[in-house]
Amino acid sequence: MEIDHLKIFLDLTKTLHFGKTSRNCFLTPASLTRLIQKLEKEVSRPLFIRDNRSVEITTAGVLFKEYCEDQVSRWETLQDSIGNYSGAITGLVRIYCSVTASHSILSEVLEPIKAKHPGITVSLETGPSELTFQKIQNYEADIGLTSFPETLPQEIKARDIKKLSLSLIVPKGRSMEDICSNELPFIYPKSGFARINMLRWFEIQNIAPRVYTEVSGFEGLMALVGLGYGASVVPTLVYDTNPMKSKIDIIDLTIPIESLRLGICCKKKKTYSPIAGVFFTDNK
Repeated sequence: MEIDHLKIFLDLTKTLHFGKTSRNCFLTPASLTRLIQKLEKEVSRPLFIRDNRSVEITTAGVLFKEYCEDQVSRWETLQDSIGNYSGAITGLVRIYCSVTASHSILSEVLEPIKAKHPGITVSLETGPSELTFQKIQNYEADIGLTSFPETLPQEIKARDIKKLSLSLIVPKGRSMEDICSNELPFIYPKSGFARINMLRWFEIQNIAPRVYTEVSGFEGLMALVGLGYGASVVPTLVYDTNPMKSKIDIIDLTIPIESLRLGICCKKKKTYSPIAGVFFTDNK
């Protein structure tokens, strides 16, 4: 069995959709079907139950999935160890983070690593921060840079790096009184810890703002606030670097909104590759 085939199988156990896995792994649906049939022949058991509408993993498929995860992890550790035999840590690391995290902590994390370990190749994907843990757990990324909740998922190992302050923003010339009187509605982040912290702050202040809409991405929030549609909450860093800031005011708060915890995360394993270890030791 080839490692690449095991990785494709693992992707299918996550998507349970032949079309999605075909696109994720750059295969035709027919090629993916033949690959799964080949694995099923080698295992001597059906790995999936599939029809025109759904795909379900079998009991044998679940056991084979555990085997694949172990083999892929061992292979990646071996590859890293071989690359490290000469004393230099080399290899590919896949990093996933939000655009905000790429602005706020990416350079802080990567600059010392690049200087000390030039043989490490970085693959970077940006997207919604709420997908970071999912990307790590699904083996779609090796390292995540993200904000953390108070309690981490059991499979995730993390290390805090810094705090990211949050700002309550309003269209130029508007005030906190406009929010409290419901004259100015509130635009919430669609998900994420900025939303959670803002909701908690409103609850503590006994404020129930009128909700206008929800938006994914802080850049979109800045745009709507700058155009006068409502108030919102964004990391102060986003405000400072956004071209819409001239049309937006930050409200001075006596009690600040709880900051975001930003840091590095990866999947918990019995043994860690040298590359993963670099991210948890070289930045301290």
